[in-house]
Amino acid sequence: MIGTLIALAVAAAQPAAPGVVGTYELQGQREVGSGLKLMPGGRFEWFLSYGALDEHATGSWRQSGRTVFLTSDQPIVAPAFTLVRSVAGPAGTLEIKVVGANGSGIALIDVEADIGTGEPLTGVTQDYGFRTDLPPGKKLVGLKMGLEMYGIPMQAFPVDGHNDLTYRFDANDLGKHDFRGEPVLIEPGAAVMNFHGEAMRYVKGSR
Repeated sequence: MIGTLIALAVAAAQPAAPGVVGTYELQGQREVGSGLKLMPGGRFEWFLSYGALDEHATGSWRQSGRTVFLTSDQPIVAPAFTLVRSVAGPAGTLEIKVVGANGSGIALIDVEADIGTGEPLTGVTQDYGFRTDLPPGKKLVGLKMGLEMYGIPMQAFPVDGHNDLTYRFDANDLGKHDFRGEPVLIEPGAAVMNFHGEAMRYVKGSR
């Protein structure tokens, strides 16, 4: 990380690389597709596709020396879970449902339910929710949910002792990536970005 920052600082003090405008394609990353387009007038487009994860961004870019800085058009509103119902269900059971704004069930939400045994119950929701039986005398004491296949990390939610919970999931700007002055090092015929701690090297095309 420190080495990357030093390299970017040194690059910023060097003369601007010629021909920055163009289309760049990610190279050297297995099962990952990504592209960066730097357009005249200071606009950019970016996308990344990895498994079920698809992200994109548009915004403005500026150049300082051999470094280009990307800034998305507007701050991204992160996806959010909101508790909409909490009741006492049948004894010895646990039911967690996740619905969309239209009330329909959402599948594949990651669930981690702490029932005080030291080993949380884990799984994913179906369209009807996440259902399981509880050992005698056990109850929900902690809950985490996320959507890790789309880059939404697990987050903790308060619980109130009830065992029948419904949450609404608002996607908001899911799929949009929020660049805030993201540095991209320009090399001859290439551009290098540090993305989630990984060096991503994009090779400039002929277009």
